[in-house]
Amino acid sequence: MAAASSLPYETKNGGSLIASLYYYEYSDGSATAVNGLNYKDTRNTWYKYKDYRSAADDIADTELDIISGGLFGVADALWAAHRGGQLITFTLIKKIFKELWGAIPAIGTIYTVWDYIDKCIVASDLYKKASIYGWYYDSFDKSWYYFNSSTGEKVDGWKKIGSY
Repeated sequence: MAAASSLPYETKNGGSLIASLYYYEYSDGSATAVNGLNYKDTRNTWYKYKDYRSAADDIADTELDIISGGLFGVADALWAAHRGGQLITFTLIKKIFKELWGAIPAIGTIYTVWDYIDKCIVASDLYKKASIYGWYYDSFDKSWYYFNSSTGEKVDGWKKIGSY
């Protein structure tokens, strides 16, 4: 009688569903980093993934401050502007406040929103580095895998590299 294999299950998740910068971790040590509609599979022990996880959790903490201060609409509009390719500047923040609230608030309020957007940008940059590159041995299925150094994706089957 063959031993039953145990499928990995989710053990932890976190980050920000609002900014779409979040992660999942599984019982086999694997992890998935998510940025918008993109995701990368990695290992929860990979130090660059840990940096991303920490930044994503930091965003979620900051969102609680923003929501409790009634600033969510402003922060959401700014993050959408950044994802749309706009440069986040003090002028843009003031413009969005004026459009949503009809007035420009105190500097402390603007700083809170600026800090949130900065944390989102940092986490988004860390996401790019969150996956494993090169050869990786998976002790769960006792197999070696190669992760593409450009995309971080697991390579399946034979691939042509350059002229080889």
